[in-house]
Amino acid sequence: MSTRYPFIKSILQKKKIVEYLASEHIFPVRQYTGRFVYTCPLHADKSPSFYIFDDGDYQTFKCFGCSKGGDLINLICFLKNYTTSEAIRKIAGDLNITEKDRVVEIGEFVRERDSEGEKIDSLDEFCLLISRTLFNYLGDVDYDVEELRVVDAIYQKIDPIIRARDSETLQAVYEGIADRLIKRQRYVMNKREKKILNAN
Repeated sequence: MSTRYPFIKSILQKKKIVEYLASEHIFPVRQYTGRFVYTCPLHADKSPSFYIFDDGDYQTFKCFGCSKGGDLINLICFLKNYTTSEAIRKIAGDLNITEKDRVVEIGEFVRERDSEGEKIDSLDEFCLLISRTLFNYLGDVDYDVEELRVVDAIYQKIDPIIRARDSETLQAVYEGIADRLIKRQRYVMNKREKKILNAN
């Protein structure tokens, strides 16, 4: 299974596979510490061979009958014949994820520092602004898989800057991010238009 990007990982941590299956009226036949056993919903399973593991950052599954495995995104793709982007939007919709949810942890951090009498500098404001910008961008491009990689690269770039509490550098980086996302969005729209034209 491939490593998921931070934004996707945060969604998978909030939505468990067992919860999704229960919403589809599929329930475990056995349960152990850190494991759930099901009759596989992906093939005609004569004996329970579908396992969900609860011992990592988020739940994963493996069927020892049909050999399929992965995380919740993979499972929804298998069950519903969705694309990866469609599965991500499905999970985000189930969780009712909004812009506020994306920045709430940073907001709580800012309020906590404020209540302790600690000076809030512009770094926290830029963290909120960058998080909001990236979240809105992913929504605008329908969580395009290629753009998830772009956003992940941006997070990796700014993480050491945030850890170093370098507000001046972060401000300069943010200005570049905004310009880059505008260009990326045009690229995504053009790519989709070409795909539609080719299909016709």
